[in-house]
Amino acid sequence: MLLKQLLEEKREQILHLAAKHGAFNVRVFGSVDYISEKFWNS
Repeated sequence: MLLKQLLEEKREQILHLAAKHGAFNVRVFGSVDYISEKFWNS
């Protein structure tokens, strides 16, 4: 499963958990997505 797909499926859970701990404006850096696409989709 690609990172992009996983993030889409778990988006609400991730945001809820982040908010619970005081985090907001959650972001995934482009390099993380790039590495996921390059190495996990080979």
